[in-house]
Amino acid sequence: WQSDAADVVKQLESHSETLRLDGSARLRDAVSGRDLVSKLVNEHDDLVVVEALANAALPAEPQPIAKSLSSARVVAASLKGAAWQVLDGVAELVASDREAAAIFDGLWSAAAASELHVTLEPALRSAGAACSRLLTEQFKKGREEEDARRRAEEAEQRRIQAAREEQERQDEARRAEDEHRRLEEQARLERERASSDARHDLDAIELDDVDAALARVADAVKTGLKSAPGKKLRVQWWLE
Repeated sequence: WQSDAADVVKQLESHSETLRLDGSARLRDAVSGRDLVSKLVNEHDDLVVVEALANAALPAEPQPIAKSLSSARVVAASLKGAAWQVLDGVAELVASDREAAAIFDGLWSAAAASELHVTLEPALRSAGAACSRLLTEQFKKGREEEDARRRAEEAEQRRIQAAREEQERQDEARRAEDEHRRLEEQARLERERASSDARHDLDAIELDDVDAALARVADAVKTGLKSAPGKKLRVQWWLE
């Protein structure tokens, strides 16, 4: 029993923080059992054994120490085989997660009690399974939240892109409209200039220069018609 008694104390102390074993009955029983066995293991004199037992700091009821010693190998094995990476991880969430707190409230209660009253192995196994489920659910929830955030960001990017493209279309339409008005204004000015030139030429002609004036008028008419396709030509003649 000496090796098992020492091993269970070592395992309990290794995980004392996670299991909150400081001052617990379980750790106290294990230490007392280990110390007692260490004193008795090499003694073969019955009288010395009796004296050692008489002088040992034993509780009024020795049954918890006896149970701790008899189950030391099983308890140590359960501590070695526990999912400590999972348990330690969830233990850090106790202050912020209600489900983690509920898991550890039960585990702490079982771990603090004497093995005589509460068997540790099933409590460790149950807590480990519950912690694994919790971490799996949180991972799934975190992934779903991340996916939702990513989809929201993508939707926002699409909205921004659509708004940018719509603004570009509107800007292009305005530029096209401005260019159309500019060309119309340019054509109007050219028509007015052609008409003004024609009137000027006619006003300036002499009788013996009628043919040349008419040729200039014809050129002005052609220019006006080219600059205003689809328009009708109206000509008025009078003599003064």
